[in-house]
Amino acid sequence: MRVLVYDSNHTIRDNITTILLMQGYDVVAVKDKKHILPTCSKMPFSIAIIETSPYDEEANNILEKMYYNDVYKNIKVLIYVPEITPGFVSKMFKIGVAGILFKPFNEKDFFNRFSNILSKSNLLPKRLKYPVIGNVNYDIVFRHEETKQIVHSMILEMSARGIKFLIPNEHVRLNVGYNIQLVYMSIGSYKMTFSLNIIEVIGKEYIGLFENLSSFDHKVICKFIYEKYIEKNLIS
Repeated sequence: MRVLVYDSNHTIRDNITTILLMQGYDVVAVKDKKHILPTCSKMPFSIAIIETSPYDEEANNILEKMYYNDVYKNIKVLIYVPEITPGFVSKMFKIGVAGILFKPFNEKDFFNRFSNILSKSNLLPKRLKYPVIGNVNYDIVFRHEETKQIVHSMILEMSARGIKFLIPNEHVRLNVGYNIQLVYMSIGSYKMTFSLNIIEVIGKEYIGLFENLSSFDHKVICKFIYEKYIEKNLIS
Protein backbone atom coordinates (compact mmCIF):
# COMPACT_ATOMS: atom_id res chain seq x y z
CA MET A 1 0.00 0.00 0.00
CA ARG A 2 1.57 3.25 -1.15
CA VAL A 3 1.26 6.41 0.94
CA LEU A 4 2.10 9.97 -0.10
CA VAL A 5 3.41 12.16 2.71
CA TYR A 6 3.62 15.94 2.66
CA ASP A 7 4.77 18.04 5.59
CA SER A 8 6.66 21.32 5.34
CA ASN A 9 8.85 20.31 8.29
CA HIS A 10 11.51 17.92 6.97
CA THR A 11 12.05 16.33 10.40
CA ILE A 12 8.37 15.48 10.80
CA ARG A 13 8.20 14.33 7.18
CA ASP A 14 11.17 12.02 7.67
CA ASN A 15 9.79 10.68 10.96
CA ILE A 16 6.41 9.87 9.43
CA THR A 17 8.11 8.19 6.49
CA THR A 18 10.29 6.08 8.78
CA ILE A 19 7.34 5.03 10.97
CA LEU A 20 5.28 3.94 7.97
CA LEU A 21 8.24 2.10 6.47
CA MET A 22 8.68 0.18 9.72
CA GLN A 23 5.07 -0.94 9.46
CA GLY A 24 5.40 -2.14 5.86
CA TYR A 25 3.97 0.76 3.87
CA ASP A 26 5.53 2.01 0.65
CA VAL A 27 6.07 5.73 1.09
CA VAL A 28 6.71 8.64 -1.25
CA ALA A 29 7.49 11.93 0.48
CA VAL A 30 7.21 15.33 -1.18
CA LYS A 31 9.04 18.42 0.05
CA ASP A 32 6.78 21.01 -1.56
CA LYS A 33 2.98 21.05 -1.69
CA LYS A 34 3.07 22.07 -5.36
CA HIS A 35 4.30 18.55 -6.14
CA ILE A 36 1.36 16.78 -4.47
CA LEU A 37 -0.97 16.71 -7.49
CA PRO A 38 1.70 15.89 -10.13
CA THR A 39 3.04 13.06 -7.97
CA CYS A 40 -0.43 11.61 -7.36
CA SER A 41 -1.04 11.73 -11.12
CA LYS A 42 2.13 9.82 -11.97
CA MET A 43 1.75 6.78 -9.70
CA PRO A 44 -1.06 5.04 -7.82
CA PHE A 45 -1.57 5.91 -4.15
CA SER A 46 -4.01 4.46 -1.65
CA ILE A 47 -3.51 7.16 0.99
CA ALA A 48 -2.21 10.72 1.12
CA ILE A 49 -1.20 12.43 4.37
CA ILE A 50 -1.20 16.16 3.74
CA GLU A 51 -0.30 18.94 6.14
CA THR A 52 -2.71 21.85 6.13
CA SER A 53 -4.48 24.30 8.45
CA PRO A 54 -7.59 26.48 8.41
CA TYR A 55 -5.39 29.28 7.06
CA ASP A 56 -3.44 27.39 4.39
CA GLU A 57 -5.40 28.33 1.28
CA GLU A 58 -2.96 26.69 -1.11
CA ALA A 59 -3.10 23.29 0.60
CA ASN A 60 -6.88 23.47 1.00
CA ASN A 61 -7.27 24.28 -2.70
CA ILE A 62 -5.19 21.20 -3.49
CA LEU A 63 -7.53 19.10 -1.34
CA GLU A 64 -10.54 20.47 -3.24
CA LYS A 65 -8.92 19.67 -6.58
CA MET A 66 -8.28 16.11 -5.42
CA TYR A 67 -11.93 15.75 -4.46
CA TYR A 68 -13.37 17.07 -7.72
CA ASN A 69 -10.94 15.37 -10.12
CA ASP A 70 -11.58 11.69 -10.86
CA VAL A 71 -7.84 11.13 -11.33
CA TYR A 72 -7.50 11.16 -7.54
CA LYS A 73 -10.79 9.46 -6.62
CA ASN A 74 -9.14 6.30 -5.25
CA ILE A 75 -6.87 8.18 -2.85
CA LYS A 76 -8.05 8.45 0.75
CA VAL A 77 -6.82 11.76 2.14
CA LEU A 78 -5.82 12.32 5.76
CA ILE A 79 -4.95 15.83 6.85
CA TYR A 80 -2.32 16.70 9.43
CA VAL A 81 -3.20 19.90 11.28
CA PRO A 82 -1.87 22.00 14.17
CA GLU A 83 -5.34 23.34 15.03
CA ILE A 84 -8.94 23.46 13.91
CA THR A 85 -11.47 26.27 13.77
CA PRO A 86 -15.29 26.30 13.67
CA GLY A 87 -16.46 25.05 10.31
CA PHE A 88 -13.06 23.80 9.19
CA VAL A 89 -13.65 20.14 10.03
CA SER A 90 -17.05 20.01 8.31
CA LYS A 91 -15.54 21.71 5.26
CA MET A 92 -12.77 19.11 5.10
CA PHE A 93 -15.22 16.21 5.35
CA LYS A 94 -17.38 17.78 2.62
CA ILE A 95 -14.43 17.62 0.23
CA GLY A 96 -13.74 13.98 0.98
CA VAL A 97 -11.13 14.03 3.74
CA ALA A 98 -11.19 10.61 5.42
CA GLY A 99 -9.65 11.62 8.74
CA ILE A 100 -7.66 14.15 10.74
CA LEU A 101 -4.27 13.72 12.40
CA PHE A 102 -3.30 16.29 14.99
CA LYS A 103 -0.02 18.02 15.72
CA PRO A 104 2.28 18.21 17.63
CA PHE A 105 3.96 15.07 16.30
CA ASN A 106 4.16 12.09 18.65
CA GLU A 107 5.31 8.78 17.22
CA LYS A 108 3.00 6.46 19.16
CA ASP A 109 -0.06 8.70 18.97
CA PHE A 110 0.48 9.34 15.27
CA PHE A 111 0.53 5.69 14.23
CA ASN A 112 -2.32 4.71 16.56
CA ARG A 113 -4.48 7.49 15.15
CA PHE A 114 -3.43 6.64 11.59
CA SER A 115 -4.34 2.95 12.10
CA ASN A 116 -7.66 3.80 13.77
CA ILE A 117 -8.69 6.01 10.85
CA LEU A 118 -7.81 3.29 8.34
CA SER A 119 -9.67 0.69 10.40
CA LYS A 120 -12.85 2.78 10.63
CA SER A 121 -12.68 3.45 6.89
CA ASN A 122 -12.10 -0.26 6.13
CA LEU A 123 -8.75 0.65 4.60
CA LEU A 124 -6.41 -1.42 6.75
CA PRO A 125 -4.48 -3.67 4.35
CA LYS A 126 -4.70 -7.40 5.00
CA ARG A 127 -1.11 -7.82 3.92
CA LEU A 128 1.69 -5.33 3.51
CA LYS A 129 4.65 -5.72 1.19
CA TYR A 130 7.73 -4.20 2.77
CA PRO A 131 9.82 -2.06 0.40
CA VAL A 132 13.13 -3.72 -0.41
CA ILE A 133 16.39 -2.02 -1.34
CA GLY A 134 19.33 -3.50 -3.23
CA ASN A 135 22.96 -2.40 -3.58
CA VAL A 136 23.29 -2.18 0.18
CA ASN A 137 27.09 -2.59 0.16
CA TYR A 138 27.29 -3.77 3.78
CA ASP A 139 28.27 -7.07 5.35
CA ILE A 140 27.03 -9.07 8.29
CA VAL A 141 29.34 -11.10 10.51
CA PHE A 142 28.38 -14.11 12.61
CA ARG A 143 29.82 -17.34 14.01
CA HIS A 144 28.68 -20.56 12.37
CA GLU A 145 28.09 -23.01 15.20
CA GLU A 146 28.71 -26.21 13.22
CA THR A 147 32.02 -25.24 11.58
CA LYS A 148 33.01 -22.77 14.33
CA GLN A 149 33.97 -20.32 11.59
CA ILE A 150 33.53 -16.57 11.62
CA VAL A 151 31.44 -15.89 8.53
CA HIS A 152 31.45 -12.63 6.56
CA SER A 153 28.37 -12.37 4.35
CA MET A 154 27.43 -9.70 1.83
CA ILE A 155 23.98 -8.15 2.14
CA LEU A 156 22.15 -8.24 -1.19
CA GLU A 157 18.81 -6.73 -0.16
CA MET A 158 17.31 -5.18 2.95
CA SER A 159 13.83 -4.34 4.19
CA ALA A 160 12.36 -3.28 7.51
CA ARG A 161 11.73 -6.98 8.26
CA GLY A 162 14.96 -8.66 7.27
CA ILE A 163 17.79 -9.14 4.78
CA LYS A 164 18.86 -11.28 1.86
CA PHE A 165 22.54 -12.15 2.05
CA LEU A 166 25.17 -14.20 0.23
CA ILE A 167 27.56 -16.70 1.85
CA PRO A 168 30.40 -17.39 -0.62
CA ASN A 169 32.01 -19.99 1.68
CA GLU A 170 31.20 -23.46 0.30
CA HIS A 171 31.63 -25.07 3.72
CA VAL A 172 28.97 -22.98 5.44
CA ARG A 173 25.39 -24.04 4.86
CA LEU A 174 22.24 -22.84 6.64
CA ASN A 175 18.86 -24.53 6.51
CA VAL A 176 15.39 -23.03 6.64
CA GLY A 177 14.49 -22.53 10.29
CA TYR A 178 18.10 -22.05 11.37
CA ASN A 179 18.52 -19.22 13.87
CA ILE A 180 21.72 -17.20 13.89
CA GLN A 181 21.83 -16.09 17.51
CA LEU A 182 24.25 -13.18 17.22
CA VAL A 183 24.72 -11.16 14.03
CA TYR A 184 26.88 -8.05 13.78
CA MET A 185 26.06 -5.36 11.24
CA SER A 186 27.23 -1.79 10.71
CA ILE A 187 25.40 0.99 8.93
CA GLY A 188 27.96 3.68 8.39
CA SER A 189 29.76 4.06 11.70
CA TYR A 190 26.81 2.72 13.71
CA LYS A 191 27.10 -0.91 14.87
CA MET A 192 24.20 -3.14 15.88
CA THR A 193 23.50 -6.74 16.84
CA PHE A 194 20.45 -8.94 16.36
CA SER A 195 19.36 -12.50 15.59
CA LEU A 196 18.30 -13.80 12.18
CA ASN A 197 15.74 -16.51 11.48
CA ILE A 198 16.35 -18.13 8.09
CA ILE A 199 13.10 -18.44 6.12
CA GLU A 200 14.34 -19.13 2.59
CA VAL A 201 17.43 -20.59 0.91
CA ILE A 202 18.23 -20.01 -2.79
CA GLY A 203 21.59 -21.57 -3.61
CA LYS A 204 24.15 -19.53 -1.71
CA GLU A 205 21.62 -16.79 -0.99
CA TYR A 206 19.63 -16.66 2.24
CA ILE A 207 16.68 -14.64 3.47
CA GLY A 208 16.49 -14.01 7.20
CA LEU A 209 14.02 -12.12 9.36
CA PHE A 210 15.25 -9.84 12.14
CA GLU A 211 14.76 -11.02 15.71
CA ASN A 212 15.84 -9.42 18.98
CA LEU A 213 16.29 -6.11 17.18
CA SER A 214 16.02 -3.05 19.39
CA SER A 215 13.51 -0.34 18.54
CA PHE A 216 16.30 2.18 18.03
CA ASP A 217 18.24 -0.13 15.70
CA HIS A 218 15.02 -0.78 13.77
CA LYS A 219 14.65 2.95 13.23
CA VAL A 220 18.27 3.21 12.06
CA ILE A 221 17.61 0.50 9.47
CA CYS A 222 14.40 2.17 8.29
CA LYS A 223 16.14 5.53 8.05
CA PHE A 224 18.81 3.88 5.92
CA ILE A 225 16.14 2.38 3.66
CA TYR A 226 14.51 5.79 3.38
CA GLU A 227 17.77 7.43 2.35
CA LYS A 228 18.73 4.69 -0.13
CA TYR A 229 15.43 3.92 -1.77
CA ILE A 230 12.55 6.13 -0.80
CA GLU A 231 14.54 9.31 -1.38
CA LYS A 232 14.78 8.29 -5.03
CA ASN A 233 11.03 8.88 -5.10
CA LEU A 234 11.31 12.15 -3.19
CA ILE A 235 10.25 15.09 -5.28
CA SER A 236 12.69 17.98 -4.89
